Amino acid sequence: MRTEEKEQSYKAVTFYEGDEPIGYADIEVIDDEIWLNHLAVREDYRGKGYGQKILLTAIKKYGVNTLTCAVKNAVAFHIYKKYGFDVVEVGNSFDDGEVFLMKRKQ
Repeated sequence: MRTEEKEQSYKAVTFYEGDEPIGYADIEVIDDEIWLNHLAVREDYRGKGYGQKILLTAIKKYGVNTLTCAVKNAVAFHIYKKYGFDVVEVGNSFDDGEVFLMKRKQ
């Protein structure tokens, strides 16, 4: 799997399997936190471990340590917990409803 980056106020990282784009992650540095703002996997590639691969790359290569997860998204929540993220706060998002603020153990 290869990646392609665009330099902006954040990193937009696209993930490929061969020449096929399969997902992306938006990563942003805010003070001492490195946020995973979005993580998405193309529908026809879901359920094959690509989301976890993208998350691991975001953690290892980019140092992601903070994210939010919609309370209703149990699948993502369990994956984030598996890779060391803990809930530190519960809040609301205008687009996702109730969300968990999660930080990774350092």
